[in-house]
Amino acid sequence: CSSDLWGLILHSNDEGFTWSRVDSNETITFYSVSLYTDRYIWAGGYQGRMIRSTDHGNSWQDISLPYTAYEIDKIFFADSLNGYVILSKLSNSDFGLMFRSSNGGLTWNPVDFINNDTKRVLSMSFTDGNTGYISIDNEGMAKTTDGGITWQDLGKIGNIIPEYIRFFSSQQGLAITGDNWVAFTADGGVSWDTLESTVLQSSMIRSYFFTDLNHGWLTGWNGLIKAWSSTGVGIPEPVTGLKNMPVIFPNPTDDKLTIVCKDKVNQVKIYDLQGRELMIIRGTDLKTISMGKLLPGMYILHLSTSYKEIFVKCLKEQ
Repeated sequence: CSSDLWGLILHSNDEGFTWSRVDSNETITFYSVSLYTDRYIWAGGYQGRMIRSTDHGNSWQDISLPYTAYEIDKIFFADSLNGYVILSKLSNSDFGLMFRSSNGGLTWNPVDFINNDTKRVLSMSFTDGNTGYISIDNEGMAKTTDGGITWQDLGKIGNIIPEYIRFFSSQQGLAITGDNWVAFTADGGVSWDTLESTVLQSSMIRSYFFTDLNHGWLTGWNGLIKAWSSTGVGIPEPVTGLKNMPVIFPNPTDDKLTIVCKDKVNQVKIYDLQGRELMIIRGTDLKTISMGKLLPGMYILHLSTSYKEIFVKCLKEQ
C-alpha cells in the first residue's frame, strides 16, 4: 500500500506495476501506512488522525490519537494486535512521541526511548509485540525485547545512522543509509555487512519498504516508485508466475541475455557491486542485450520502462 494527500490510499497486488484506489472516505493527509497480511491496514497522518481496516480496506474505523499538535509520522504493526506509532510535533519535527498498542490500535500507551525528549525516530521495525529496533536521529540504533520498557544501544553502522531499518527475525535485518547504501545484519544489529550501494540512489526519496531480504521498493516525489530485487540468479529459462515482474535469462550468462517483460524496456544500465555505471543500452523495446565485454562477476541491471524502474542481479560467467 501507498498513501498520499487527501485520504488517498493505493493498493497493488502485482509488485507495484499497477495500482488501484482504496477509498478511506478521509480528507486528511496521510504520512504512513502499515499492513499485517492484506486484511489489516492502518493509516495515520495530520493532527493525530489514524484509521484502521480489518477487512482489506472495504471499511474503516477512526482510531485517532488525542494529539492534534502532532502528525503520525510512522506506523508499524508486527501482527493484527501489536503495533507502534511515532508522532512528530507539527511545529518542530526534530523530536516526537512513541506509543504502543496491544489491541490493534484501539488504545495506546506511551513508550520512552533514548533521549526521546530531544530526538526523532527515523525508522522502526518489530518482529513481534516485544522485540523491535529503532533508528534515532543523531543518536544511532537501539533494540528492545520488552516492548520498549528498556533499550539496548546498538550504535551506528560505521559512522552512519540508517534512515530505514527492517528486521525479519530477531537476528536478520536490512538497513538503508542516507547515501542509499544497503546493509545486512545476521546478529541482531551488532555487526553489519554492506550489500549494495548507490544503485538505489534517487533524488527526493520519501520512503522505503522491504517485504523480505530479497525484495524492496522505494517511493519518491512526483509518483516515483522503484523496485529492487537481489534474486534472479540461477534462472536458465523464463519463469512464469511472477506476474508483471521482468525476467532475464539465462542467469548466469556468458554473453546474451533475453528480457521478458509485459512493458517495453527502453533502457538498461549495468552497474558493478560498487555502484559504478559500466554500460548503458537504449532502445524502443529491448529484448536482448550483450554482456560479452564485461569481466566475469556479479552485476546489477537497472531496467527502465515507461512506467517503472527495476533492479535485478545477473551473474556473468566466462
